[in-house]
Amino acid sequence: ILSQFPDSQTYVRTITRLQILQPMEIIVPHTACEGGQRTKLFRLIGEQFPSTNLSTVQRKYFNETKGLQYIRQLCVPEFNTVEMEVASKYYCLATAAALLKYIEFIQNMVYAPASLKVVFKGSEQTAMIDVATAKNLELISNARDSASCHSLFGVLNHTKTPGGGELT
Repeated sequence: ILSQFPDSQTYVRTITRLQILQPMEIIVPHTACEGGQRTKLFRLIGEQFPSTNLSTVQRKYFNETKGLQYIRQLCVPEFNTVEMEVASKYYCLATAAALLKYIEFIQNMVYAPASLKVVFKGSEQTAMIDVATAKNLELISNARDSASCHSLFGVLNHTKTPGGGELT
């Protein structure tokens, strides 16, 4: 999954996306912590994800042109329309190039041509809801009786099989 989206100075969307994805490792440009000077985003990631490994990659590997070449080379034909979606997404392409270089050099893995399912997911059709609003809307729990299942989650949390219950 490739992604690029606008964010604020608090990086709330980035942190939220990382919380959803629960990564084992996060790769950042080495300039994010160069000379002992850590960027705000680097500090936030370290604070929010203390058990996640933060790895750095040299800035020169964040290359938009290389990223597009990798996508053309590695994407399975059924998903090659992703190229049109990401062609103008500089950060997305540059990060894809750095990630694939990292996998190649650090993890000693190389992907075969036309072997990856590559999809793009931006921030369209999403909404950010702060904790107070989620509580007032009773999205997760009922405000009057927390044991009650009269909340949006309680109404939707019905499955036919035990496996379906594990998806929530």
